[in-house]
Amino acid sequence: MIPPLLLRSFLAVAETGSFTRAAGRLGLRQSTVSQHIRKLEEQLRRTLFARDTHAVGLTPEGDALLPFARQVLDAQARMQRFLEGTQLRGRIRLGASEDYVSARLAEVLAGFTRTHSAVDLELTVGLSGLLYERFDAGELDVIVVKRRRGDPRGQLAWREALAWVG
Repeated sequence: MIPPLLLRSFLAVAETGSFTRAAGRLGLRQSTVSQHIRKLEEQLRRTLFARDTHAVGLTPEGDALLPFARQVLDAQARMQRFLEGTQLRGRIRLGASEDYVSARLAEVLAGFTRTHSAVDLELTVGLSGLLYERFDAGELDVIVVKRRRGDPRGQLAWREALAWVG
């Protein structure tokens, strides 16, 4: 039997392409995630990741394991929700600036929809100003946008470095 914790670490490394980013996502230390992957590879007697000094990628065997790991973790999450009886249900109307949809938000939303399959997530992508207007009009429940100067609402989700190219 493979412990779900090892599969969670496997999935996080596979999705982020980095042991460090996977550790950040899971709230663990990088060394702990590395240990989880080592234990999983030993238990399966397979090399799941091709590693070099700059990148981590799935081997063909790791790629083959990916859908099984997702199914096991999804089944565990459904069982947990059933046993807890607190499954989220309903609709969330989310607005997001184009700047964030293709970056971190995609992986966050994928994880949310896997965990909360009974929630109907409606995503609206647009410019920050228009999303603020729709939020203020009650047409959106949550928005992920650049904060307007002087607007006290909102909570910092993450910071990004700005680069000048040219």
